Amino acid sequence: MIKVTVVGNGMLGYKFCEKFIAKPGQEKHQITVFGEEPRRAYDSVDLCKNLVQGQKNKRFSKQ
Repeated sequence: MIKVTVVGNGMLGYKFCEKFIAKPGQEKHQITVFGEEPRRAYDSVDLCKNLVQGQKNKRFSKQ
């Protein structure tokens, strides 16, 4: 087993882990992530896009 350590669980750390586990052969690796925040990471950029898109859909939908 190959150990991978990620220091920082912000957008860069989150995206790295997301892309890393999507590649074939990742099951041979163990990822450990160290971050300051007590919560799990999330993709804040996509979250914002979805929220904004939802607002646009509400604004232009027929009532």
